[in-house]
Amino acid sequence: MKKFAFLLSLLLPGVTSSYASIPPGDILILGKDSIHIPARPLVNLDAGTLGRLDHWLEHFRYEKNILYLVGGYRRIWQIIDGNMYLVGLMDYKHSDQILRETFCDDYKDGKVAAYWFTGTLWVPDGRLLRMDPFYNCIYEKEKMFELVNGKVHEQKNVTNYFPVFNGIRRMDRNAVKDTLVKLFRQSDLKKLMACGCLPAGYEICVNEKGKVEDVSFLSLAEKRKGDGDTCIREIRRILADLQFDIIKWHGRPDYELCDLGLFYDEEKNELILL
Repeated sequence: MKKFAFLLSLLLPGVTSSYASIPPGDILILGKDSIHIPARPLVNLDAGTLGRLDHWLEHFRYEKNILYLVGGYRRIWQIIDGNMYLVGLMDYKHSDQILRETFCDDYKDGKVAAYWFTGTLWVPDGRLLRMDPFYNCIYEKEKMFELVNGKVHEQKNVTNYFPVFNGIRRMDRNAVKDTLVKLFRQSDLKKLMACGCLPAGYEICVNEKGKVEDVSFLSLAEKRKGDGDTCIREIRRILADLQFDIIKWHGRPDYELCDLGLFYDEEKNELILL
């Protein structure tokens, strides 16, 4: 089981803005739809062919808009009758010529069969739910294509979001933070302060069943401030009854990590999120 932990940067509110910073990926044409895909199916191509491709890309480099994708260019793929093809290069008006000179006899009818690609292609199909700092994403739904030498051997639809009866919605990535903060504010803040639980930073783990499975301090220094075990037990007690909806990654069980910094203002009797 792949543990794909998404850090909700609750200590840095500015980081939790929109997902507009996702870099555009390759394009996959499925029927009438053109979909951005995170995969780079060209990576398995042999070095000699990649060298020729680089040569012709450099030859026509004046056409490339280097602002849209760091370190490269976007490919256009298409799945037709169970076969995947490379059909073009974005932003190159001489795309056909580049592919013809690169792939020679393998370039037929305006496309190249992706004979080099063996692997799993995940195609977004629904709302983006989570994204980590490396642009790995979880979507509400996905289409999965298992390919061998460019031929589709298996295809299925995958669901990654599962509502739970009376569960707390996690469709919005701020839902976990908002729920935790609300629950802490309803707790006995003076008691938490007295036993050394505030101020402190906590890492809270929501497991594959949508339950809070683990709570730990963010640093050893914070653990040593007071009775660390007592604090952890108290925080777990406060969060024990929470039930969130379930999020999976590529249809497999997954968990989510949440970093939470808390400070208690005694004068105002108010919990402050750091």
